Amino acid sequence: MIIAILIATHIAAFVLGGFATLKWLNRVFS
Repeated sequence: MIIAILIATHIAAFVLGGFATLKWLNRVFS
């Protein structure tokens, strides 16, 4: 149960980090 929570948290952090990186790249290259 705890492992599933940790995995879900890491996936959410990875998705949010990727989205923030895409927004940053879009701002830099536009």
